[in-house]
Amino acid sequence: LTPARKPDASAREGIAFPVYFSFIFSYLCIFSHIFVMKARRTARIKTNLLVSDILPTVKAYSNAFNYACQVGYNKNIHNQTDIHKAVYLSLRETLPSQLSCSVMSKTTEALTAIDTKQKQLKKKAKGKAYKTVNCPKTNGCSIRYDCRSYSLNLKNNTASLLTISGRKKCNLIVSEYDSRFFADWTYKSAELCIRKNSVYLNIVFEKEIEDLVP
Repeated sequence: LTPARKPDASAREGIAFPVYFSFIFSYLCIFSHIFVMKARRTARIKTNLLVSDILPTVKAYSNAFNYACQVGYNKNIHNQTDIHKAVYLSLRETLPSQLSCSVMSKTTEALTAIDTKQKQLKKKAKGKAYKTVNCPKTNGCSIRYDCRSYSLNLKNNTASLLTISGRKKCNLIVSEYDSRFFADWTYKSAELCIRKNSVYLNIVFEKEIEDLVP
């Protein structure tokens, strides 16, 4: 019998090279992961809207919010489905559909916070009398917009907002610092508010960021 022949040096090197790098690649795949995180930033951007242009909508929105909160508070409900059944038709008498949904969303958040605080006070009282948290009420509620009730033109720095009298377009006065969000970020929700006789949009921007974690 012919004795088994040992592989020469060149053969061993030819095998070892891909095996070595295959091992390194497997190590990186197992012990390293690429996570995609979503970064969020809020930019307060001034508009050229006059307060008188948006004030009727702000008042109607605030009245609707106060009404929805009172109904939910009296009925002791803070689930959005139950609130929708209780107030939606009434809200539609003064607000467009999307703003009515927006009001109910904010109402749910407010009443849920009230319910949580009430439970904390009850637990802290340990059977004794405790203070009752009042129903939320506002004179000038900020308007929450989503992708169905507003839109932005990031190239022209303009916005289109749903109001009780239809869509209103406005120009955005974007600072140099906030202009970075208009380059490669995606806009999400926004809150319209009035401050010192000026109308602002607090716009939430989002961007995906990759991060390699060992």
